[in-house]
Amino acid sequence: LKILIVDDHAGVREGIREMLQDRSELRVVGEAANGVEAIAKAHAVRPDVILMDVVMPEMDGVEATRRIRAELPFIQVLALATLARAAGVQAIERVGAAGFFTKGVDTQRLIDHLITVHTATTRGTPHLRD
Repeated sequence: LKILIVDDHAGVREGIREMLQDRSELRVVGEAANGVEAIAKAHAVRPDVILMDVVMPEMDGVEATRRIRAELPFIQVLALATLARAAGVQAIERVGAAGFFTKGVDTQRLIDHLITVHTATTRGTPHLRD
């Protein structure tokens, strides 16, 4: 499963990448620090899933998700936020995020979801919603 990590903090991106690299079925294919970069990287690397921070400078995750879902509807976007159900979360789900995960809290749930998406993708099943 090809994954793009989008977060404005390099340490968070690194932590997520390290967490995912232990799973052979998951492969990080790129990183971005804001929504503008996320859109460009999504077009360039065509990931299966984008892990999208909700709050970022330049362009937030809500607007980036809206644009990516309009331009590349086959990519599943999963929202990440520091606080559970933080402001903006409902907005990101309204524009097409398929799920929401709290950073540092929902780690196992996120990995389980990604494995489920990978399994569905390899079987030719459409992406699953959380």
